[in-house]
Amino acid sequence: EELLRKRDEEISRLKEQIAALTDAADVVNKENQAFRSVYGELPPDAELTEEFKRKPKLPQQFQRAVEYCSILEAEVFAISKEAKLVRHATSEIRQHIVTQRDVFGEARHQMAAAFRAPECTEEMRGKGREVDEILAMARWRSEDVLKSLRPLERASLAIEVAAKDSKTFGGQYHNNNNNNNNGEERQEEEEEEG
Repeated sequence: EELLRKRDEEISRLKEQIAALTDAADVVNKENQAFRSVYGELPPDAELTEEFKRKPKLPQQFQRAVEYCSILEAEVFAISKEAKLVRHATSEIRQHIVTQRDVFGEARHQMAAAFRAPECTEEMRGKGREVDEILAMARWRSEDVLKSLRPLERASLAIEVAAKDSKTFGGQYHNNNNNNNNGEERQEEEEEEG
């Protein structure tokens, strides 16, 4: 549970970082567009004036922000994968315990029926009661473990869902970025044709 709690906190932290980087990237992109509208596109061999040199290199900053977002998305994906593995493992454990619990219950039922038979002695019934108490305790422990698994299952599911939300958020961000880039390319092509 401690591991899952830390993973959940890590996902929340990464989501906040992605959101902050997305906002920063949007601001940088707008500044970059404004910069180009004022200065235009310079040829590669152009000499830069001192004023131009003082301007921030917005495309590089934007690219770094995009690369950092990609790194964060990879980390979120890894966390999501681990949470999914935990959920599958707890599901298998639950199924195993349910099976054992049912076996204990069936054994108690059959023993009770056998000890009601006329040929069963009082000594056998005494031993049977001892075994029945052990089976009852085992069944109770099975129920207790099943209850203990529920918070773990809920936590792993919550982490997996949160990671998927982060991945979707990041995917939408990249799609918007690609659409913006494609729009700029189309605008440049139209200007060249004009």
